[in-house]
Amino acid sequence: MLVFKNSYAGEILSLLGIITPFLYINMVSGSILYGAGMQKTSLFIGMFEGVSRILGIILFVPRWGIYGYIAAVILSDVFSCVFNIRAVSRACGFRFDCIKYFVCVLIA
Repeated sequence: MLVFKNSYAGEILSLLGIITPFLYINMVSGSILYGAGMQKTSLFIGMFEGVSRILGIILFVPRWGIYGYIAAVILSDVFSCVFNIRAVSRACGFRFDCIKYFVCVLIA
């Protein structure tokens, strides 16, 4: 309310806050892929993220408006995060335990 003079803006910002951890993981895992010499893999994951975001916007925005856009952004970032983690785990040889790293954090 202080900045935007609109309570609706706060609701939108809180929904967009959901993607913050995924953006961080994407940035770190993308950097790891670049450092491991897997620029092509990172490029394909980025292209997939862009295409999935555009498709999400085409499918969700006409029906749900701004909430559809937020859903498209969240889904594309989550998919990108999963593919980045998978690529890093293959490149570095570690096993990623989804329950340990995501479910336990969400419960906490």
